[in-house]
Amino acid sequence: MKLFFVLISIAIAIVIGFYYLKGKIKPFIYGIFVSIFMAITIFLAFLPNLDVNNTKSFFTLPSIPNYGDLIRIFNFHIPIAWVSVLAYLISMLFSIIYLRTRDLSNDIKASSSALIGTIFCLLTTITGMLWAKSTWGSYWNWDPREISIFILLLIYAAYFALRSALDNQLIKARLSSVYSIVAFFSVPVLVFILPRTSSGLHPGSLSDGNSSIGPVIDTSSGMVNDTLLLSMCFGFFSFTLLFFWLLSIHIKFNQIKKQIELMLDKDI
Repeated sequence: MKLFFVLISIAIAIVIGFYYLKGKIKPFIYGIFVSIFMAITIFLAFLPNLDVNNTKSFFTLPSIPNYGDLIRIFNFHIPIAWVSVLAYLISMLFSIIYLRTRDLSNDIKASSSALIGTIFCLLTTITGMLWAKSTWGSYWNWDPREISIFILLLIYAAYFALRSALDNQLIKARLSSVYSIVAFFSVPVLVFILPRTSSGLHPGSLSDGNSSIGPVIDTSSGMVNDTLLLSMCFGFFSFTLLFFWLLSIHIKFNQIKKQIELMLDKDI
C-alpha cells in the first residue's frame, strides 16, 4: 500500500510535468507550484519537533537503531535517485523520437534530459556518501550500490564525450541517440537489479534480509511510518516537478543557443 501512494504521487507529477512541457501550463504558475511543493518537502524533512521515541505523535520519524536523524536524508536521496532514472528514460524516449522524425529539437530534448539526469545522479552519489560516512564510517566503501552508480556515471560521461567529439550536428544527433537508447538498458540493471542481487552494506541488498523492493518502501521493514511516507511522497512529487522545470529551461537555453549559432554561420 505504501508503494502504491509513492507511485501515485510520481504518476501525477509526470502528467503535470508533460503538460508543462507541452506549454499547457504557464511557466510562472508552474514555477510557483514547484516552489511551494519543494518548500513543503524541505519543511517535512527538517521538522524540528520530530521525536523518534514518541510513536504516538504524527510528526514522528520511524525509530531505527543506529540511524537517528539520518532518516531525514530519505526525503532527498531517494527522490533524487528516482529523478535520475526518469531523466535517462526520457532521454531515451526523445532519442527514439529523433531517429523516427530526424527533428533536431528532439535531440536537444534528449541531451538536455541526459544532462539533468547525470547531475541528479551526482547528487544521489553525494547524498549517499553522506549517508555512508555517518552509517558505515567512510564516504566510499566499494559497496555494490556505490559501484553501480559509479559505472552509470561513466556510461553517461561517455555519452557527453561522444557529443563533444563530433562537429557535424546530424551525425552527432544520430550517434548520440543510438548511444542513449543502448545506454538506458544499463539503468535498470545497475539501479534496480545488481545492487539487490549482490551482498553489500546498502539497505535492500541481498545480505540485508528485507524484500527485493528495498527497505525504504517495504511495508514489513519498519523503516517507513506515516510521517516519513507523507514526506517521501511530497519528495517524489516535488523533485519530479522540479526535473520537468529544469528540463524546460535547459531545452529553451539550447534552442536559443542553436539559433544564435545558425545566425553566426549565416553571417560568416
